[in-house]
Amino acid sequence: LMRLPDSLNLHVEGHLSAADALRQQASAQAILERFADQPGVILGDEVGMGKTFVALAVAAAHVVRNPSRPVVVMVPGGVVRKWERDSETFRLACLRSERDRANFRVRTAETGIDFLKLLDDPVSTRATIILLAHGALNRKLADKWVKLAVLQAAIKGRHGVGVLRQRLARFAPLVLRQTKGVDERYPMFLKLLETPASNWKQTLVNAGELEETDDDPIPQVFLAALEGIDLSEVFDRVVDVIPERKSANMADRIRRARAA
Repeated sequence: LMRLPDSLNLHVEGHLSAADALRQQASAQAILERFADQPGVILGDEVGMGKTFVALAVAAAHVVRNPSRPVVVMVPGGVVRKWERDSETFRLACLRSERDRANFRVRTAETGIDFLKLLDDPVSTRATIILLAHGALNRKLADKWVKLAVLQAAIKGRHGVGVLRQRLARFAPLVLRQTKGVDERYPMFLKLLETPASNWKQTLVNAGELEETDDDPIPQVFLAALEGIDLSEVFDRVVDVIPERKSANMADRIRRARAA
């Protein structure tokens, strides 16, 4: 039976009374006990009764014992920042053990790609609490480096792949709305397209596009998924539309490729 962490104390001076803290801890423990024989619980307290801290206490019971398996908290986009603040207050004020605090690592994902990047991190540093904004998994593929990885995968094994890489390196920045310094960025884009996407980070760090502390730009699980997808339509509707050279109809072809 899952129990609350021994170091947990929800009584925060100036924030919550001792009686309310005991009530919240009792609610959290009751939820954990129900998980033993049912898949979920609806916590129906009124506004101001501390539902967020009860939920965080339940999450803490899991992650301080098994930090390799993160807890995902799906929240409306409008309250993501509030959950971030409350989570940090909870970590510092309610977990009285340094070890438990260290295992309670909160990160936010506002897109599906952000979510996959967090899951990709090494176990020792991986977020144990992931705040996932509502709708994150339904949003379009907006990340430019992930889009470039799709284009790279679409030309893999194609006849004249070297020429295709040069075309993409020259004009893909425009398709991806990277309109500043396009000619100067050609060598960087060509190097990316000649390198497996799993190894792009250092090139982007060297070019000032990423920081050393940033996640890898392309989640490994995304690359694995690309291996099993037929990308011929991407090639026909995007790569084949991208111009080979500057011309009078270049802007129209860029717009069509971008839309596709």
